[in-house]
Amino acid sequence: MNIVIIGTGTIAHNRHLPSVMNNPIANLYGVYNRTVEKAQQVAQQYNCKVFEDINCIWQDDNVDAVIICTPPSSHCNIATQALNARKHVLVEKPMAMSKLEAITMNEAAKANGCILMVSHNQRLYKPHLKAKELIANGEIGDVLTFRTFLGIPGVNLQNDEQQGQWKSSLGEVGSHRLDLMNFLLDRKPTKVFSHLFNVRSIESNADDNGIAIIEYDDCITGTFIFSFTSFGASDRMTQIFGTKGTMTLYSDSSFVTVEKGIEEKQVYTFLEELPQHKIEMTDIIDRFISSIINNEKPFVTGEDGIQVMSLIDAIRQSSKDGKWITLANEYQMES
Repeated sequence: MNIVIIGTGTIAHNRHLPSVMNNPIANLYGVYNRTVEKAQQVAQQYNCKVFEDINCIWQDDNVDAVIICTPPSSHCNIATQALNARKHVLVEKPMAMSKLEAITMNEAAKANGCILMVSHNQRLYKPHLKAKELIANGEIGDVLTFRTFLGIPGVNLQNDEQQGQWKSSLGEVGSHRLDLMNFLLDRKPTKVFSHLFNVRSIESNADDNGIAIIEYDDCITGTFIFSFTSFGASDRMTQIFGTKGTMTLYSDSSFVTVEKGIEEKQVYTFLEELPQHKIEMTDIIDRFISSIINNEKPFVTGEDGIQVMSLIDAIRQSSKDGKWITLANEYQMES
């Protein structure tokens, strides 16, 4: 299967290029970057084709799929072009700039019979998959509440209008957490209250911290905190409280812990456990390719991406208006 990677920045180097190279079915057919010299460096390293004009990708019948690793402001335009050219698409998170853009992308995939998958890779971290299994099996009973944190150190945002729209704590790290809790709970969010703020770059348009309270079906309610100012170390701890016990993910002492009362405690361990600041490689590329070959529903669907973008839109609106925002149906357009 011939794949072209569009955008050759950090995420492409850290995740997608090695994953494509390690897949026995995939062939890194080519790369594209708006700075041609960067694409040429990657092409030389991986012995693949350089596309100097993005339109040439759509015109090349040898291209089966693309992986979009560009800034989110370009995702909708590039993805719809690819899908309309009958190329399957794996797009980095956040899926788009808004729910409306995400819906546009998903409709293009449906119209052209193509796979559209969103790279919400944290679903595939081993502790998160274990948590999904334990929750589904009723290990902690019915979920009541949760609190989840995702923070990274040292991002200092600049006062740039376009950057403020996407390179923020909400877009960069919050989108990960929003999708993860949708995945773990398997419930639809119903309403949001939030506060986005910036503590390092006061003049920036972007948030470097955010807090959101989200209510889901069955009255499950949780608190999200996302941050660019976790200077001690990256932090991705989640606690889920149920009627029979509490589950903690990525604590200081273990990756998954279930506690039922004071004396009953179960710790789950994993091979090749990584410290929190290390990138955990996943089989997101393998699952993307499998969905194409088998013509099956992708692991993270366009609808999943729309749900995250719907939450992001609502969080921004709530922070701006200072009130609860009720979430509309994912495909409902606001007038």
